[in-house]
Amino acid sequence: MKKKHCLSFNIPNDRREIVHRLLITADCGEYLRPPPSERGLASFRGEFEEGELRLKKALDLVVQGGLSFRHIVFHEYSDDELCSFPLLKISIDCDPIGSKRSPGYGTSYDLKTACPNCGTGAIQTSSLALPPKLPSTLRGLFHGPGFELIVGERLMKALLDCSVTGIELRPTLATGGAKPHSFWQIIAKTVMPRMSLASKNLGRETRPGWGCNLCKRDMHICTNNEPLDFVYDAKELDLINIPDFVQTWECWGRSVLTDNPERQLVRGYASPWYLIKPKVFRIIRELGLSNVSFDPVRIV
Repeated sequence: MKKKHCLSFNIPNDRREIVHRLLITADCGEYLRPPPSERGLASFRGEFEEGELRLKKALDLVVQGGLSFRHIVFHEYSDDELCSFPLLKISIDCDPIGSKRSPGYGTSYDLKTACPNCGTGAIQTSSLALPPKLPSTLRGLFHGPGFELIVGERLMKALLDCSVTGIELRPTLATGGAKPHSFWQIIAKTVMPRMSLASKNLGRETRPGWGCNLCKRDMHICTNNEPLDFVYDAKELDLINIPDFVQTWECWGRSVLTDNPERQLVRGYASPWYLIKPKVFRIIRELGLSNVSFDPVRIV
C-alpha cells in the first residue's frame, strides 16, 4: 500500500501569471489546467507520493498565497492487496446525471419502513427514471440522479454470467416517453449492520437543520482529509453468507421528504455506500473500467 496525496485549487485570474510561474519553478507545471471557458478559472490538480518534495513546495505556495485549496490523502493498493480483504468499498468518479434528484424524474418510493422524519431508507418501487437524453460517453458504470449505480450492457451481462449474489438488475426508464435507455440499475438488496466504532474518519453532519436527529442515518461524512476506514465487528456478521454486493446502513447526503423552495431543498433521499466482495472487483477489473476505485473494508 502506498500513501499518496491529491492537491487541487483554482487560480484567480489576476494572479494566474505569477502562480503559474511559481508552480513551474516548483516543478509542478504539469498539473496546471487551463480555464474550461473564457469566464472560467485556471486550476491545479496534482497527485504526489508521501514525502515528495514537490508536494511541500506546492502546499507552501498556496498557504503563503492565501489560496483556498483541497488536500486529500488516499491509499493506493495493488490488486492482490485489495483481493486480500473480505469486502471493498466501490467509488465511481463521475457526477450524477441530470439536474434533479431521482423523485423529480418520476421514480417512485415506498416510505412505510423509511424514517418518518427524513425519508432515509425509502424503498424504490419503480424502475429508475432517467433524463430522456444522456451523454453519449456514458459507459460501464456511472451514477443516476440520486447517486444510484447504473451499468451498461457489458457489465450487466458479466454480473449475470458470474452469478453475482445480492443484487437486482432493474432496467431504467427514460422520462417523457422517450426511447428506453440500454442501462440497468444495480439494487443491492442487503443492508449491512452499523459499522464498528473502530471505523476511522467517519462522522455525521450535526448542524441544526442538516442531519436527521431521529434516525441519525443520513449525512455521514469524512471528518478530515484522510481516507474513510470502514470497519465491521466480526460478531455482527456471518461473512460466509454475506452476498457479493451489499449496501451500508450509514448513508451520505441529505434526505428531504418534500420540496422546500424557500430553503432550496429538493425531495430526495440520502445514498448508502456500496460494498462488494473481491469476486465483483475482479469482474470490473477484467472489463477495464477506468472511472472506478476501491477501498478496503476491515472486519475485526
